[in-house]
Amino acid sequence: MNQDIKIGIISDVKHESSPAYSSYYHACSNLFKNVRLVNNVNDLDGIDVLVCGNDHFKNHLDVWSDDKMINYCNEKNIPFFVHTVEHIHTKYYPNNLDIQRKLEKYKILNQRCWDIQDAILKNRSIARVLLSKNFLNYKKPETKKDGIIFIGKIYDNRRNLINELSKHIEVETIERGQFDYFEFLSKLAEYKYILSPKSLLVNGIPGRFYESLWVDSIPLQEIYDNTLDYYDIEKNVSNAIFFKTSDELIEKIKTEKLEVSEQPKMFLEDELSNFFKEYNIKTT
Repeated sequence: MNQDIKIGIISDVKHESSPAYSSYYHACSNLFKNVRLVNNVNDLDGIDVLVCGNDHFKNHLDVWSDDKMINYCNEKNIPFFVHTVEHIHTKYYPNNLDIQRKLEKYKILNQRCWDIQDAILKNRSIARVLLSKNFLNYKKPETKKDGIIFIGKIYDNRRNLINELSKHIEVETIERGQFDYFEFLSKLAEYKYILSPKSLLVNGIPGRFYESLWVDSIPLQEIYDNTLDYYDIEKNVSNAIFFKTSDELIEKIKTEKLEVSEQPKMFLEDELSNFFKEYNIKTT
């Protein structure tokens, strides 16, 4: 399929709290010549491929789950490319399985899943939590502080981890929501190490890992036993520390003595380009 195909993208470009919702529109616009926002079934006329990132986000869910939208795509044989960055099979959010059942009403469904177990159960590829390169904009510090920063929600497991780390190295913690994204990345960039705890609900590499690389800091990535078995690119990042316990992390910080350097970068454009390539859709 050539690069002149018309891409329809379900993407809330007006959402201000996170660029994650508009990132798919920007990434697709960097990959294809003809990209159109889709807000309802009337926007599908002439569309060859439909795309949605973060299918569980309500403003996206309301669009793609409309029966008229599903029926139109099925009648016209329009493939639906989806990134599912929530946990499908979880007892904590039983409605997620209902969302998946609705999603599978699309006749030509091409899906990637963030959670490893979901990907295994659904025989899907892994979806990385990335943003468009359009959002890589931050203030670079002259030097980085020789400490750790964590910006995010401090759940009990994260608090325990931070408390143990604080006995050995400076850790700054900030609740998320105090910065716009430019300020957020700029704050991360001030520190040598960026703490990226694992999710309690999802076995996958979170966005914080990639943000650490974008600002040329060293990610401290907490993982499950098998996480890196499914992340071939990430596990080969030499200037990163992967750990399962606080003791392991503290020991690695002391012994590996990593230094700040230019880090490899991964963007949503790369992720989507590979996704489309699996189905013989050429990008720029």
